[in-house]
Amino acid sequence: METHQSRRAFLRGNWRYQAPVVIRPPWSRSEKKFTSTCTQCNACITACPQHIIVNATDNFPRIDFQKGSCTFCGQCVEHCSHDALQFANPNKPDNAPWPIKIHIGPGCLATQNIDCQICKEECEYEAISLSFQKNRVAQPVLNNDTCTGCGACVKLCPVDVISLHEPKQTPDN
Repeated sequence: METHQSRRAFLRGNWRYQAPVVIRPPWSRSEKKFTSTCTQCNACITACPQHIIVNATDNFPRIDFQKGSCTFCGQCVEHCSHDALQFANPNKPDNAPWPIKIHIGPGCLATQNIDCQICKEECEYEAISLSFQKNRVAQPVLNNDTCTGCGACVKLCPVDVISLHEPKQTPDN
């Protein structure tokens, strides 16, 4: 497993250990089934028009949201000839691409009373709104019902505190 350490965090001297984070391509099977089915052929990596699917240190494909966001075009699934990625997944009855959702960690500029609305402006699904408060700048409010986990907000965060995780697994757990 690899640990997620962004360049920004590295250069700012954020040396604290961060839990391993590996997000597989959309419509991936369970981790166990994915790694036993995927042949590491890199067809999904080549097919991704956003170029956000990369090789992880274990040589299996993973998503790198620092490169951009997922448009859920399905090209990765269509080019996977080994069924590691499947549109029809009985574990996801709504055919959602994955269960991941946004998490804004400590250090958000708004919590430090610095006006920053980049994540809200970038979210086309309106999963991030702002709560206006007296004598404070507007605070981000997350709506996990509308969040698709596309990752558009991750790359643009100036303090690198936005991440994506399964709802029950925040980086603080």
